[in-house]
Amino acid sequence: MKALILRAALWCLLLAAPLVHAVQAEKALAAGGADKTAPVLLWLTSDITTAPRTAMVQRLASDAGLGFVHIDYPLAGAAVLDAAQAQKLERALAGAAMVWVDAPHVSVEARLRRMAGAQLDARATRFPGRVVWVPAGTPAADLTALDAPARMVAYLQAGGPRNLKNAIALARATVAGVAMPTLPAPDVLPPRGIYHPDAPRLLPNAAALEAWRQGQPTLRSLPAVAVLVHRHHFVDGSTEWLDAWLRTFRQEGLFAYAAFGQQVTAQTLAEVLELPAEGGSGPGRLHASALVLHQLVPQAAALQPLLARWGVPLLGTQPYRAGDAAAWEASDTGLSLSDVPFYLAQPEAAGAIDPVLVAAHGAEGQDFRLIERQAQAAAAKARRLIALQTKPAADKRLVAMVYNYPPGGTNFGASFLNVPRSLEQVSGGLAQAGYRTERVPEQGWIDGLKPLLAAYYPGADVRALLQNDQAAALPLARYEQHLATLPKAVRERMNAHWGTPEKSRYVVEWQGEKVFAIPRLQVGKLSVLPQPPREETLRLGQNPFMHKSKAPLSHHYLAVYLWAQLETDALIHFGTHGTQEWAGGKARALDVHDDALLPLGDLPVVYPYIVDNLGEALTAKRRGRAVLVSHRTPVFAPAGFEARMAHMHEVMHEWETVDEGPTRRALEKQLVAQFVEHQLHRDLGWSAERITADFHGFLEILHPYLDQLAQSSQPKGLAVFGRVPAPEQRRETILQALRKPLIEALGEDIDEAFLIKHDAVLAARPARWLEVALTDAQAASVLDLRPVLPAQAATPGAAGASDVVRAEDHVPNRAARKPIDTPALLQLAQRVQELERLLATEGELPGLLAALEGRYLPAAYGGDPIRNPDSLPTGRNLTGLDPSRLPTRQAYAVAQTLFNDWFKDYQARHGGRAPERMALSLWAGETLRHQGIMEAQALVALGMRPVWDDSGRPVRVETIAADELKRPRVDVLMSITGSYRDQFPALMGLLDRAVAQAATAEPGNVIARNTAQIGQELRKQGVPRAQAEQLARVRSFGNAVGDYGTGLSDAVQSDGLQTNDARLGQMFLERMSQPYLEGEPVTGVAGSTAAKALGAHLRRTDAAILSRSSHLYAMVSSDDPFQYLGGLSAAARVAGRAQGLELHVAQLQDAGEPTTETAQRAIALEMQSRYLHPGWLQAQKAEGYSGTLQVLKAVQFAWGWQAVAPDTVRGDHWQSFYDVLVRDKHQLGLPEWLKEHPQAYAQSLERLVQAQRQGYWQADADTQKQLAQMYQELTRAAPLAAELPSVRRWVERAARGESVELTPAAGMAIAAPQSPALAVPQPAPPAADLPAPPAQAEAPPSAPAVPTMGVLLERQPEPAPSDSATEPSPVERMAGIVALLVMALVAMAGAAWQVRRPSSLSSPLQPAGV
Repeated sequence: MKALILRAALWCLLLAAPLVHAVQAEKALAAGGADKTAPVLLWLTSDITTAPRTAMVQRLASDAGLGFVHIDYPLAGAAVLDAAQAQKLERALAGAAMVWVDAPHVSVEARLRRMAGAQLDARATRFPGRVVWVPAGTPAADLTALDAPARMVAYLQAGGPRNLKNAIALARATVAGVAMPTLPAPDVLPPRGIYHPDAPRLLPNAAALEAWRQGQPTLRSLPAVAVLVHRHHFVDGSTEWLDAWLRTFRQEGLFAYAAFGQQVTAQTLAEVLELPAEGGSGPGRLHASALVLHQLVPQAAALQPLLARWGVPLLGTQPYRAGDAAAWEASDTGLSLSDVPFYLAQPEAAGAIDPVLVAAHGAEGQDFRLIERQAQAAAAKARRLIALQTKPAADKRLVAMVYNYPPGGTNFGASFLNVPRSLEQVSGGLAQAGYRTERVPEQGWIDGLKPLLAAYYPGADVRALLQNDQAAALPLARYEQHLATLPKAVRERMNAHWGTPEKSRYVVEWQGEKVFAIPRLQVGKLSVLPQPPREETLRLGQNPFMHKSKAPLSHHYLAVYLWAQLETDALIHFGTHGTQEWAGGKARALDVHDDALLPLGDLPVVYPYIVDNLGEALTAKRRGRAVLVSHRTPVFAPAGFEARMAHMHEVMHEWETVDEGPTRRALEKQLVAQFVEHQLHRDLGWSAERITADFHGFLEILHPYLDQLAQSSQPKGLAVFGRVPAPEQRRETILQALRKPLIEALGEDIDEAFLIKHDAVLAARPARWLEVALTDAQAASVLDLRPVLPAQAATPGAAGASDVVRAEDHVPNRAARKPIDTPALLQLAQRVQELERLLATEGELPGLLAALEGRYLPAAYGGDPIRNPDSLPTGRNLTGLDPSRLPTRQAYAVAQTLFNDWFKDYQARHGGRAPERMALSLWAGETLRHQGIMEAQALVALGMRPVWDDSGRPVRVETIAADELKRPRVDVLMSITGSYRDQFPALMGLLDRAVAQAATAEPGNVIARNTAQIGQELRKQGVPRAQAEQLARVRSFGNAVGDYGTGLSDAVQSDGLQTNDARLGQMFLERMSQPYLEGEPVTGVAGSTAAKALGAHLRRTDAAILSRSSHLYAMVSSDDPFQYLGGLSAAARVAGRAQGLELHVAQLQDAGEPTTETAQRAIALEMQSRYLHPGWLQAQKAEGYSGTLQVLKAVQFAWGWQAVAPDTVRGDHWQSFYDVLVRDKHQLGLPEWLKEHPQAYAQSLERLVQAQRQGYWQADADTQKQLAQMYQELTRAAPLAAELPSVRRWVERAARGESVELTPAAGMAIAAPQSPALAVPQPAPPAADLPAPPAQAEAPPSAPAVPTMGVLLERQPEPAPSDSATEPSPVERMAGIVALLVMALVAMAGAAWQVRRPSSLSSPLQPAGV
């Protein structure tokens, strides 16, 4: 009875608490912080109204005896008031004697009118003169003819203490019903001008400033910096923080002043900041040597021409508006999500660089306060950039860092960039520009950097590098001196993880003192070095399955960067991408003491970056404080066919022309053999027998597949920084860009135009037309290169008509003859000439040199040149777009088609069953390219529609009614990358609001049902109710703030990796399970609980989709697709969804033809059109050393897919890799070329060995022996720095011709072979350097049971114990005892069941019928 009473009391308390809270809130609103009898001033704002202005109004109202109530509607919030907000406003209006609506911008006024206009208008009608809107504008100077509300507007627009006091006086008189007091005209601050704390007054322009400065002996010779701020700081009397900041610049030896205005435009900037031209005529000259932007720039792009003419850097700084400095320091996210468009995206569109947060609100948001270390960082960077402007090139010292990628003791590369050739080009360009260095040929860089790369692998002799002048020395004492200046918490964290600095393996005795060895190659005053690993133990045998992202920077990493700060004038991070920007810290607006910024100090950073990777580029800009210099993608060409496939295609057309009979049947048999030869049956999921039985059916799906294959964009080799592609390469790119429109305008058969041998494409008719178009658009517009038809060709199908294929025509044209489209051809020819001009422009070296001279670099949106020609010319500062405008209307329209097609296809493949949930893998770079198509797909799936405002920003979503939708709603799950989390928090919030709204659309729909079930499941697992319900509502999961990546890329290359390794899925669950709601991380959730929550969501997911919107980046071109999309499926399997997820790819390269296909098909086509294709391979061979790394990456990323999502890569793919790379199937001389870089070749073969060892590839005995012998030959001449021991053991046996069994799993072998994709994951013995894999987590009660598979297991002989074997630990002994007990119980249960079985059942030896 007592227990029941206690429970009842507890429930009463729980129910009463929210009621008490509501009553208290109601009282607080009614009181407004003032005497209840005092008339109340209601102050309505958006968060664009500054806190000092609000505080001033409140203070003056209180002084005048008015009560004060403030309601703020943040720009990031919903654009309409919900019921609770509307009620709150109504209560506030009912208690207010006067209402002021502060709308300092037209967009804010429009937004507030939409939200509250109706209620305010109703109030104004009842109480005229009591609702006053304060719009943007110039205050009236003469008030005599104005009524009281208009006079209030003038005073409030003018701002400042005196004016606001007069506005309050008018409000007081209006409320009291007395006559208006006599008041002076508004005291109006100039609309723009210049401020310096030591100047006697505000100055109108730079000329007046300079006249004053010349009378200040200590200031007149200093370099000048103009800080651009909004005039409201002066209106509000908020300049104390600004005075302190300007003094900070003075401490750096600079003369800084504030240029203020209402809105930044080119005209106002020029009026304020320019001095007259020196000759007295022409455009003015900028007074300052650097600009610092600290205000909003809504028309950012329009500033670029003026900024380019001035040519000085524009540094971007931000305020923290969500609290004081302590709140910012404690914040994981830094800049709030609503500020991202205004303080990051818009300034970057003007060309701003180096975003640093420098100020925050003071106590209770009353005023701004400078954050000294941040402000000093901005000032110090300005000083270093100005020094680059004035220091002669011959005196500058530069350092360039290259990346050890893909990992390997002799590898350095970057994304689609030939790094050694680029270094040759850059070193030559620097020498020509006057820098003290020399042009070093490609091979010189390869030979010089290899020993430095080896320093980061086992067995390196660090002292020998110093002796051979292959390393610089940084005294340990100098490093410790620098370390002592860092916060204690930073030092303690580093020392706790790595030990004290002297324990670093890179600290040695040298010339009488302890020094850090800094491996580097010195060429005059240019130093080139490998970027060191952030962790000193990298590739030294540590467990790749461990989560290392929270590890602090190593002492050596920091020492290398300190050496660069001390010894050089600028740092070049050479190519996409390094590791510094991916270190820990806030998501946005980082602290200079965060790991990501700690290494950089005030060193200017210049970052050559591929133009087509915007998402990661913005990370480099915002977390790497870098000036980005875009570089080209490789050139593109239509893939076409390899020779035998081209012949096969001709035979297909021959078959079409032959009548039914023996000849046609013979051709069918020949074609089936050729389809099998090219693995086309497997690509399309058919067998040879099925093709024979339904030849017509197969051709119906084969034709479009071959069309897609031949027309797909094939990257030809790599880019070289600073080098324009050759003319014939540019033509290939233009041909690929114009492809379908050109073929249609020429009257060619669009399905057949490129279905020819790949090396014949440039000799075909479209290419020949292109040659004419390059020089004469008019002539090209009337050019018809098709052969003259005989008279009888006029009748389609007549004998001798154009069905005849002539070899000299190259392009088989079987369509009915259409006339050429002259107007379209003229436009296309003009486009050809423009593309040629852009592709032939070399802007990269000029851009690099401008950045190294501390000059302004114009900003440009990126993308591949086919999808976005405006990304050309390269050599500009990459920028993104305004995230608050996503998804666009066009993106939503595309998403509707894309999702509906996918939905119907899913139903067709699943017997009419609709999908219940789709997961979307969201990446920043993809969203920047497709402008929100994937996010719009999520809205379409949910049955929601965005509502955009007049400026094109989606402000809310509306529910599509079920009768209009005409299908079930589909739940969604968003898996977000770290860059996406940082750049698109508002978009995440929009999707969360859509999910919440969709869940209430119909009672018990799938969204609501999933939320309820997951909440119940988590509660059963011990998660507290409130947290369980919150996690059940979450639909966005990703990395924790400051964390990036999944860790799967390293893990799949590990020696301890097992077949169907469950640890991969577990890693994904652990790394990618931070929950997010409304764009913010959900706090207080333990890592294990978060992983359970993500697992529960994944178990209820049917499919996962990734988008590919680039012609360059595909499914096997980097490690990201298999990590993020494949990782979702691996995680689902570990979480209890036995078959994982269906994986799909939204192909968005061609905006007019979006499609969705399976990951298996996308990878198969990519293999055919790139990595196994002679055109791709020949282009890589031409790249020399760097081409070998492209081959290695292709093989490694294919292996990543194999390990993470086994059914996406097939055994015949490994056989094809072997045939092409070892047997030289295409007769291109590939083995000879690959042997020029034997370590990379051997690393490629390691993956083939792993595929064989783990049962994914069933190679015959001769193939295994040849593979092993080739590997032996390569590693004998050039041993690998980090060889896989298991591969070495396999090779030694296979090379002797011994039979090599598949890798056993946990001491058990599979008696009968089965598809790896369907194999039951079995824990294998852990490698010596790895812990045992985690036991498969017990599925919760609601998880579907995994059916038992009919597999016979046989005990294998135990391997001989190694010398290093140790006694089992007590935990291991206990585990063994438990295992024996379990086995005994299972045996007893089995015996009991056998006893109870009826005697009529089949023999125990008979296999079960599964």
